[in-house]
Amino acid sequence: MVALADAWLYTTDGPTDQPPQPSPTPVPSPIPTPSPLPPSPLPTPSPSPSPSPTPRPPGDLTFDDVNNWDWFYDAVRHVYERGVMVGDWPGGHFNPHRSLNRAETTAILFRMENGGGWSPPSATTHFWDVIPGSGSYWARDYIAWAETRDIVQGVGGGRFAPNESLTREQLAAMMYRFAVSRGYSVLVPPQVSAPPGTSNWAREYMRWARHNGFTGEGNPQFPATRAETAFFIHQFDHLYNR
Repeated sequence: MVALADAWLYTTDGPTDQPPQPSPTPVPSPIPTPSPLPPSPLPTPSPSPSPSPTPRPPGDLTFDDVNNWDWFYDAVRHVYERGVMVGDWPGGHFNPHRSLNRAETTAILFRMENGGGWSPPSATTHFWDVIPGSGSYWARDYIAWAETRDIVQGVGGGRFAPNESLTREQLAAMMYRFAVSRGYSVLVPPQVSAPPGTSNWAREYMRWARHNGFTGEGNPQFPATRAETAFFIHQFDHLYNR
């Protein structure tokens, strides 16, 4: 959505002042003997400019490839804390720059609605390429759930193409339909245009995504990365007060 070994440095400071010791046999000199100096004869170094702050550990995140200075850090933390995207297992990685496939996205959408601790009921789907041995059969129930909610419509010819990378405009389409299924407003001012390169079928979805700041200006037909998907969901949840 294996913990990152956060390396913390702990120091143990012992007492710095010892109780006074009884004086030995008096010596003729009235001047008290000074306490012995530390053994190192090196002088105190001149102060140097303050170094850059050490990056803080990534809070509750357990991913070793997401840092707090990354543009997608807040988005990843948001989806992780909600159990919507929990990372790639095993290894403790989020893989922010890896693309999602279409089957994975249906699981993410289901968790958005139902929380990370739930699984959909067993169901069948009408897509003929979601079958045992296809490598995506684990997602059959998620795909069937999304199909019954009219969130996904396939790619034509009765195919869902579960293992194909999800494009940015396909992500916008699924999120748009998810919003409609939840009763959210998807109205967009008429003057808002779709980003250049948008497919004709996806223009309304990309206008909505662009208007609400869910997506950048990248090519809509390129695959959506996990970081971009987390950002889309984070902005979506903020807009609709989820």
